[in-house]
Amino acid sequence: MTIQRRFAPIGGRFEPESLAGLTGIYTLVYTKRFYGKIVPPAIASDKYRTPSDAPFDEACLLEKSFLSKYAEMISDVFGFQCILSSLQDRSWFVRYAIAQLCGKKKDSRAVGPLISALIESHKDSYETQIKIHDALVQIGKPSVKYLVSLLKHANAYLRMDAAFILGDIFDQQAIEPLINSLKDEDEDVRRFAYEALHKITNKDFGADYLKWQNWWDGYKRKIIK
Repeated sequence: MTIQRRFAPIGGRFEPESLAGLTGIYTLVYTKRFYGKIVPPAIASDKYRTPSDAPFDEACLLEKSFLSKYAEMISDVFGFQCILSSLQDRSWFVRYAIAQLCGKKKDSRAVGPLISALIESHKDSYETQIKIHDALVQIGKPSVKYLVSLLKHANAYLRMDAAFILGDIFDQQAIEPLINSLKDEDEDVRRFAYEALHKITNKDFGADYLKWQNWWDGYKRKIIK
């Protein structure tokens, strides 16, 4: 699936109370067109002299923007799985909208594509990275095994990302892998692993691997009993 977009500014002065905005067309190649209008957020001030100067990037990210609604419409008509490839779309607006929809749907089929998008997210906008994180957290438990595997990735930033997201999911399956990450060669990875463990367990042994491992060995025995 390929999504194309075209925008043109609406003429007139841009002021907070004006109707200045963008008209836009998103085209789903060989299928249908969806027309809509993007309006800058209300927080914009009259320092923008023309509609072309207004912060339309922010308008595209609004939860109720027509791009988000468009993604949802395509999902409803053609099925959720057909839009997942758009997590690799050239436009970060599209990637953002699809990641947002994945979090809303909470569908486990999105986890693999989201993980792939996460691996590539160092090339992406900060806003899209956050939406990918949020989506994995909202999907929850099905994300855990994929994130655990990322704790061994060669890229330290991805290991940090994985630890951070696991901490927000609060799943006990992540405890032992996170404890092992306390032995990571990267200091920041060890810190993220400790913070995730603290969130999940409400225990605080700092970044001391042996203390965490001793606690975990005792905790596991209690669970088995």
